[in-house]
Amino acid sequence: MFLNNTELELLKLCAIGRFVPCSIAGKYDLQELRTPLINSFIRKEYIKIVKGDERCYRLTRRGRDLLYNAGYQYPDDSRPRKEGGAFKRRLINSEINVILYGAGIDVYMKSVEGLKDKDRAYIPSLTIRSDTKSKVLAGTQFYGILRIGDTAYVIYYAENEMDYMFPNYENQTFSKLISELTHIRHIVILIVSGTVEGLMRVMFPDTIPSLKYGRVSYAEVMQKWKYEFCMLPMNRDGLLQMRINSVEGMKGQIAGKFGNTIVPPGLSCFDAVKDGKAFMVATDMNITRVSRGLEQTLHTDYIPHIICLPYQRAAYQELAVRKQYPKMMKFTVLNRSKVIDRFPILGGTANNLKPARAANGEYIDVGIERG
Repeated sequence: MFLNNTELELLKLCAIGRFVPCSIAGKYDLQELRTPLINSFIRKEYIKIVKGDERCYRLTRRGRDLLYNAGYQYPDDSRPRKEGGAFKRRLINSEINVILYGAGIDVYMKSVEGLKDKDRAYIPSLTIRSDTKSKVLAGTQFYGILRIGDTAYVIYYAENEMDYMFPNYENQTFSKLISELTHIRHIVILIVSGTVEGLMRVMFPDTIPSLKYGRVSYAEVMQKWKYEFCMLPMNRDGLLQMRINSVEGMKGQIAGKFGNTIVPPGLSCFDAVKDGKAFMVATDMNITRVSRGLEQTLHTDYIPHIICLPYQRAAYQELAVRKQYPKMMKFTVLNRSKVIDRFPILGGTANNLKPARAANGEYIDVGIERG
């Protein structure tokens, strides 16, 4: 009996994440993480449930040996901990891997150098640490580096307005890593959290916290850094958002449905114009770009028209209120099912039951299965 591609991807996601939260099963509507498949692999003793601060999935020795024999080797924790801050980072790291994988991004990079020849790829900080075998990332907060075309995204996770970083050290560290890549024109900071509402509290608190010992909140970092900031919720909405963002030319296709994509120089943040309206495809939740776009329209007669997903509208309205934006603002909210019907690639991939291949190109024979 041969392992199929969907089954192989489940094992690989467990391997690179080391610990995968049980709550993720079925959450993102991915074939690889459906509960029946996971349960069957538990019965076959490829995966086990471990209990710590949170229940999670973890490869068994049998599952890891299966990958190893097929030529897929991933580092593991020599002394796996199931509690505390390090364990929590493992779980967050795993969920980020899943979201990006679901968006069609290669999450199996083994070195930063591997991003050079990729158009859509991601390397977690956890993997970078294993690759360098040094303390180059010691004390940093970012979770990994994502490449989409000519843009490098540095991913951070934040839960509340008191979360912090040491910005100079962070900037120096990720800038040095990104400098190893070729044809990168933009660096964007991507902040992830459970919900958009939570992200807004982190990035736009009523009062920016005053922290000690060089610690700086994410809201203050956003004000100081020159980089653009995007937000991403860790749920099905966020997965669709990342799919739109990662498909080459997708935003341009959407913008072309609304107007002329050649925009006046003073409206560089917008994607199309028509009949006195300036359209911006803001499905990526680039709050820096939206903020600058609103400022640009203050010097023109154009009305800003934001094209977004349903869960994003309230956040953009709150942003306008906080900026005390004085002009009228319009929205076009893209219906999830209609967008997927119009652009089927955004619906993800079907269950891939074709036999999986080992690194050497041969099919992966698992013999007579247990369970």
